[in-house]
Amino acid sequence: GAAITAGEIEHLGTASYSYEQIYRYLLLGDPMLRIDQGPQRMTMSADWGDGMQELPADTLRSRNRTNTCSLMFGASDVVALGNIEFLVDGEDRTGDLTITPTVDEGLDFARGYEARVDYTVNLVEQSLVFRVYSPGGLETGMKELHAAVSMRLYNGSREIPPGGEAPAEGDFRLDMQFPVWLDAAPQIMLDGSHLAGALVHAPDPQDSTEWEASFTPTLAAGDHALTVAVGEYETIYPFTVGGSGLVMDVFNFPNPFDDGTNICFSLNIDADAGTIRIYNVSGILIREIVIPRNLLGSAPPDAPNAVWWDGRDFIGDRVANGTYIYMIDVERDGGKISCTGKAVRLE
Repeated sequence: GAAITAGEIEHLGTASYSYEQIYRYLLLGDPMLRIDQGPQRMTMSADWGDGMQELPADTLRSRNRTNTCSLMFGASDVVALGNIEFLVDGEDRTGDLTITPTVDEGLDFARGYEARVDYTVNLVEQSLVFRVYSPGGLETGMKELHAAVSMRLYNGSREIPPGGEAPAEGDFRLDMQFPVWLDAAPQIMLDGSHLAGALVHAPDPQDSTEWEASFTPTLAAGDHALTVAVGEYETIYPFTVGGSGLVMDVFNFPNPFDDGTNICFSLNIDADAGTIRIYNVSGILIREIVIPRNLLGSAPPDAPNAVWWDGRDFIGDRVANGTYIYMIDVERDGGKISCTGKAVRLE
């Protein structure tokens, strides 16, 4: 606003056409002033057989068994646009477009265009890009659609990211989302072999793009990979299993504390037993808490197990202000891991 006002004051009255030029800019955005109006408006819609509907996100998923739709890309601006380019995985397919000006239809460069193309979604092509250019050939905007397979692996309620560490056993679930409608369930393999006992189903029988696979393997330590196959198409989800099989992290909250504090710990898999021992700075044991069985289940760092320490010692007296060291021992299958932390009482 300040730049426009300053331009008006400086320019008005300096030439016979000054008033007309400024007035035209205020209404239309005069390209003669060389002031950027911001990005043009771009929309993406698809017709799967029930009419053109705007796509709510940048993900393209089939809505019918043929996996074929009519895509429509729209671009408009207050100044003239040049041309529209269409790329599929980097390959130029602009020749497949039917481009129609929607504003200033009779001019060489319109301010609005619609570009339509019939497209069949598939498992090979993953990126559809529409680019908009100025009359001078500069790129002024871009909109991309992704049509890739999405997978998420869980052990119980804990999500295992690609390449992340998983427990050696437990209830696993692989959520799969495909950009295309599948005629049959995908094939699931573990480390190159058919995953025996896996239950693969579509949660919604009316939607063949989403599938779940449930399985309860016993895994050796090391690197593993789940392979999802649909015909000749394959995609891989890697993960690892630690040598100990049990991973823990600890903290306490609040810290410092007054009346008491939660001693929190995350576990990647269920444990058999656990104990919390609390020491003063002289190394004297002042309290021991046996962790209840219901607090030894697997729990991620963002939702850990928590045991309340009321800030009292063995005989029930409140501990003095100062620093205390707690040690958590957790056992599973005869093995044990330990973690320590520091809690500060400040009244």
